Amino acid sequence: MSSNQGSLPATAAVTTGRGRAEGRIIHVGRSTALAEGRLYDVDERLYAVASTTCLILDMDAPRQHSDATVR
Repeated sequence: MSSNQGSLPATAAVTTGRGRAEGRIIHVGRSTALAEGRLYDVDERLYAVASTTCLILDMDAPRQHSDATVR
């Protein structure tokens, strides 16, 4: 599960051609993580920034069901 946010700088004109994408992990906690991505053109002008907050799930943990769970 994640929540995404993104923005484009007001002066950035999106064109075709080569570019560079950069991604980094900002923070990892026990139950959530925050990551960021940036997109640059060949002249290193910033075209876009996006971030995501991710929910970290322990897939090996036993599942707990409430009484309302359909069996």
